[in-house]
Amino acid sequence: MNKTFVSLACGAIFGAGLVVSGMTDTAKVQAFLDVRGAWDPALAFVMAAAVATCAVLYAIARRRAGKDLAPVRPIDARLVTGAAVFGVGWGLVGACPAPAIVTLGSGALWSIVFVASTLVGARLESSAAKRAVARQLIADS
Repeated sequence: MNKTFVSLACGAIFGAGLVVSGMTDTAKVQAFLDVRGAWDPALAFVMAAAVATCAVLYAIARRRAGKDLAPVRPIDARLVTGAAVFGVGWGLVGACPAPAIVTLGSGALWSIVFVASTLVGARLESSAAKRAVARQLIADS
């Protein structure tokens, strides 16, 4: 089967799942994160289903490959910082990148700003990482 078609189909199914589950509704996501106020636990079930599905498919893929699919890396400052920035952004906006990309189709201004900001941030991080590696190489030589 054509790899591009399979990728497109998977993306469309994933996007449809985000819409059906309410993950593109920023108010619903923020209600899920508001554990002290009007907490909406519905997204916990969405996440549990996603984790269960991923775990089963990962186990099947790992069995077929005969090895672990991803290297184990230590938890470092870069990972913790990235997770914190992601969490703060998710809480403030009520969306993460995938639902924001899906919402681009509606033309919502917040999703356009969010996706553009995400792309700029990713580019800045990539440039900073390359500069850090270059500095380390110079320091080591």
